[in-house]
Amino acid sequence: MSHQEMGDSAKEKIEDVKPAEITSHSGRVDGSGDFPPADVSFEPGKTFFGAKPAGTTLPGDTVLPTVVPLFAEPPMDADPEEPPKEPPKEGKKEKKEKREKGQEPDDKIIRKTAAVDSKVQAKMSRTNLGMAEKTTAAKPGSERSGIPAGGFLQTGDIAMHIGQTEYILLTVRDFFLYSILVTVVTVIAVASMPTSRYYYHDIFTHFLTDSNFKTESGLYKNFWDIRILDQIWDYWKGILIPLTYSGVNDRIAKTFAANLKEDHLMILENVVVVLPRIRQVRVRNDSCQVPEGFVYIFDSCHYFFSPELEDREPFGLGNGTLWTWQSDQVTKSSSVSGEISTYTGGGYFMDFSMKKEETLALYTEMWNNTWIDHGSRAIIVDVVGYTQRDNLFCIVTLLFEIPPSGGVITSGDIRIQKLLRYVSTTDFVVLGFEAALLVLLVYYTVEETVELIIIRLKYFKNPWNIFDFVILVLGYSTLAVGALRYFMVENELKGLRDAMRNHEFFSFHEVRKIQTAYEVLIGTLALGVWLKIFKYMYVVRPGAIVLRAFQKVRMELLALTLMLLLLVFGFAMFAHVIFGTHVEEFNSIGSSMFTLIALFSGGLYFYKNCEEARPMLAPAFFILYIFVVILLFLNWFAAAIVHGLKRAAKDFDATGDDEQVFLKDILRNALKKMFLICGYKRMYKKMDDEDRAYQDRPDYDIIINLLKRNGFGILERALFLKRHGISEENTTIPKSKVDDVIADLNGMNKLYVEVEEHAKIMEQVDKIKKRLEILDHALSDMVVKSFASSIINQCW
Repeated sequence: MSHQEMGDSAKEKIEDVKPAEITSHSGRVDGSGDFPPADVSFEPGKTFFGAKPAGTTLPGDTVLPTVVPLFAEPPMDADPEEPPKEPPKEGKKEKKEKREKGQEPDDKIIRKTAAVDSKVQAKMSRTNLGMAEKTTAAKPGSERSGIPAGGFLQTGDIAMHIGQTEYILLTVRDFFLYSILVTVVTVIAVASMPTSRYYYHDIFTHFLTDSNFKTESGLYKNFWDIRILDQIWDYWKGILIPLTYSGVNDRIAKTFAANLKEDHLMILENVVVVLPRIRQVRVRNDSCQVPEGFVYIFDSCHYFFSPELEDREPFGLGNGTLWTWQSDQVTKSSSVSGEISTYTGGGYFMDFSMKKEETLALYTEMWNNTWIDHGSRAIIVDVVGYTQRDNLFCIVTLLFEIPPSGGVITSGDIRIQKLLRYVSTTDFVVLGFEAALLVLLVYYTVEETVELIIIRLKYFKNPWNIFDFVILVLGYSTLAVGALRYFMVENELKGLRDAMRNHEFFSFHEVRKIQTAYEVLIGTLALGVWLKIFKYMYVVRPGAIVLRAFQKVRMELLALTLMLLLLVFGFAMFAHVIFGTHVEEFNSIGSSMFTLIALFSGGLYFYKNCEEARPMLAPAFFILYIFVVILLFLNWFAAAIVHGLKRAAKDFDATGDDEQVFLKDILRNALKKMFLICGYKRMYKKMDDEDRAYQDRPDYDIIINLLKRNGFGILERALFLKRHGISEENTTIPKSKVDDVIADLNGMNKLYVEVEEHAKIMEQVDKIKKRLEILDHALSDMVVKSFASSIINQCW
């Protein structure tokens, strides 16, 4: 039998004796210095030193598994061809009974022991392994695990179960393929949203909502400053109507309108696609109940708006669409959401005329007959403009909400959207990228299916695979909504043309909703594909350390996040109750949560309002919140991340450079071979010398690294090295000293196991003592009671 075969058989024997989940332990209570299981590697071609722990094993002692040297001969009385017999497996119940009886030590304690000798030998046997040549062979049992190669569709996730070198190479290939997907999605997202949208939005916002108008009291206000009903009329007369007909007096706009084939209104060189509309929704006068004590004061009650309380009866003059209710099929409008409620698409409305005089006449009729009264709950203004230069629609919805308490709450929604697709050359280029996106999505769908078939349930253990599935769903949803938007716009174009010719109103609400959904989906898809780039950071050492750091402290971060959210929610409840009436930022629980979370980045601009509302509570509240949440919790987050980085860096310093392959190693090896093939012997020799210097680093450094991983401090390391006669001058350490080091560390681990077992025995002894004391007290009580009863009987 060859040495290699004997070594393999020895390894199988070790696996039979050694628990499957055994790990090494430094002998310290905190577990510092534990070895990761990957430190033990049996690779062909490596020579391992044998080791025997010092001392003899006494009867009753826990026998720790030790490593049999690969070159050891089998026992004389053993048949070399006979396979080792596996001991009968015991169930969990039998093991638990043995542990309770003390016949078998606890598995948790055994897992803390260390096969330190095998780990040191694996580190000490670094023969012919330079920085560039280090590769990892296929994992033992990968062929037996039934994981076949995926062929052309093989990915890094499949190669992860085969070997590190294949994993790195396929991950790099996947990254280049994935970069194509990132480029395609980025181009679609950027090209679909022209940068000129911002300028059009800024212009319409300036003229419609930020421009000042003069009220009847002589004050100047803008759209956002409207607080009473009369100011709504002033806004219409001072801003909305003049802006709608501004093209009549604008010389440039008149010149532009003269070149149009049809007569249309102009707003700042933008064609008014459909005539503006003013629509009102109302509630019934019996929508709420007046208390009995105030019946003599109020003869009606108007509540907040809801569809079941909507007033559909004529009012005022009682004729025309201004004074009679119309359904949403007639108005062709959709529901609108505001700060107070959501308002239906029906109601009472007025469409602007092509002539300013006719519109002013309708305005006067509304004013004289009190079109806005106690039953009014919302006034909606719809304006749609179009610019042919950038093929953009400006869809404006202005909302005036009238709560039952009186006053006005204004809100505006100005959307600049590109509804007509595939018009210019750039649009057709985007169409090509969308086709490429579809092809890539199909390719990745097949690839993920192959991964699922090959690695089966292991596929779902990797969170990145779930993230891939989410990206695929987002990609298909984006393309589906984009296609639906295109066909919907094409279908609505005929109705839009007829409305423009007949100067009628046309609703863009449905088209706007689907365009908004497309924008949200393409934005989310772009965010997802860029975030997935973090997956490929594992191939470089700094990125692997950062990701490993978050992996090590993920539970701590999750716990801190939950605690932080609970704490912020408590503060938000308090702030809503105390400041909600006076400060807008705390008028609801959601607003309070958002405001307090936004405080993490600073900006206490609303503190003055809080202090005016509660002079005593405001300072105490914000000081306590800033101290507890911002100072303590955010620093705990930073401390947890720093702790994870230290742990990850320590692991990589201890094992990463010797046992994990990174992209730089493969590139260095390829560069070195290229220099040799191209005849650059000087560069090749320089790199080769660096590799040899790395592989021939002193054994002293490895021993120091080993002691650090076992949790030895500076003074402890110095005493340990002095006891074994090891100094910095030892470039190579004899086998006898290696055996002594292994035996010493094994002895410490054995002592740790004995201490743990002794502690458990003492705990059982204490429990027995307590039970005996209870029994003793019970017996004493019984004796006293019997004696007392006997005395009582004698007395009677």
